[in-house]
Amino acid sequence: MMTVSIETVRPGMVLAGSVVNEAGMTLFGKGTVITDVVIERMRSAGAALVMIEGRPTPRKPLNEELSMLDERFRMVHEAPHMAEIQEMVRRHIESLYGAQ
Repeated sequence: MMTVSIETVRPGMVLAGSVVNEAGMTLFGKGTVITDVVIERMRSAGAALVMIEGRPTPRKPLNEELSMLDERFRMVHEAPHMAEIQEMVRRHIESLYGAQ
């Protein structure tokens, strides 16, 4: 489950929580499959953020993400605590891609 901006919501996504209006009325319940019509109604109601099921889809190839990580830590690679942080971030990135 993740909270995303209404601007990033796409048809086919599934709501992980209800969307309510300012008066507290439920517009769409948990489990609603998002369509273009649903997106437009949420926008019209002023929804800014919604909870959707699933995990974020990575936008770059894994090897590119890991190369960028290595570059970010290049200047501090000898500091033991920074190496630990880099490894934690590496494992997190790999988990987003389903890597073992």
